[in-house]
Amino acid sequence: MVSPFANLQSVAPETLFAYACVPGGLLAILLFLNFRKGPGDTVQNPFVPYVLIALIGGLYGFGTVQQANTQLDNSPAQSYTSAILRKTVSHGRSTTYYLTLSPWGPVASPRRISVALSTFNSVRPGDPACITAHEGALHVGWYTVQPCD
Repeated sequence: MVSPFANLQSVAPETLFAYACVPGGLLAILLFLNFRKGPGDTVQNPFVPYVLIALIGGLYGFGTVQQANTQLDNSPAQSYTSAILRKTVSHGRSTTYYLTLSPWGPVASPRRISVALSTFNSVRPGDPACITAHEGALHVGWYTVQPCD
């Protein structure tokens, strides 16, 4: 499945997680209230549904906040160039492709980022990477990485 946000990165993902608590918590509360059983009903293991509710709420909250931060962002884009230091692949339940980029703009140390397979295949170590950075509607910086033309 190809995502239009495959090369989207956040400068401070921990801030997005903090913001995600609001919509995620609201969804979790609504799911919990709808899950509660009547007086005669019992649940064998009540821990499992609560974990699932928290997981669904957290994922929903993070996705909602990330979409709001990027889609509602009207800030001007800033362009940077970085060098690709190395390429790595991680195999597990899915395959993830990573590029390690040299420091650029607000990023002061090398950063390993996940990218789409098409981006991964079109670059080599030493090639330049073009970075387009934005402030973010929630003031959480985000950027995309593409091969330079």
